[in-house]
This record gives sequence, structure tokens and C-alpha cells, in this order.
Amino acid sequence: GIAAAGGGPVLAPIGRVRNRWRASIFRRWLLDTFGLEMLTQGSGVVDVAGGQGELSFELINLNGVPSTILDPRQGWNIEKAVRLLEIGQYHSTDALMRHVTVPL
Repeated sequence: GIAAAGGGPVLAPIGRVRNRWRASIFRRWLLDTFGLEMLTQGSGVVDVAGGQGELSFELINLNGVPSTILDPRQGWNIEKAVRLLEIGQYHSTDALMRHVTVPL
């Protein structure tokens, strides 16, 4: 099974999250739970049902974690994601910067 970075059980984030920030919150939970080293092992992360690709975009561009999206639907909007990155949407506060591991 999968264990958290500290060896304890894997606990899911608690509470209802607005859809708009779901991928960002999940990315930070992955980093806190499994650690950057584990996420970058092998070929990185497989983002199953990745939809518009927000999670993979953030993992790649904010943490340098290789990520592959598996989703039969189309919907990737790279222009929107790049625009949000450029205006600081993913890293505009100290709390968000704590989970950014690549130079911006």
C-alpha cells in the first residue's frame, strides 16, 4: 500500500473545496503527504481523469514533478493555465509559496 512521507496512514483532505481551487489544494496535499522526493521518483505522477490538466500543470510548473494526464475527454487549456501562472495565482502568498519548489 501507499504510506505518507512520515510513514503514517494516508488521510484525505477534509472539508468541501470549491471546484476552482480543487487541483491546487490536492497538489499541496500530495506534497505534504508523500513529499517531493517520492512524487519525482520514476516517471512522476499519473493524473487519471485529469480533465483540463490543472493538477499536472501545477505539478510540472510549480514543483518540477513529471506528470502525465490520462483522460479520454478533451479540455486542456494551456493558455488559461499560463495566464494564471503569470499573474501569480498559484504563488501569490507565503502560504502558497511554501508549496512551490522550482524557481519562478
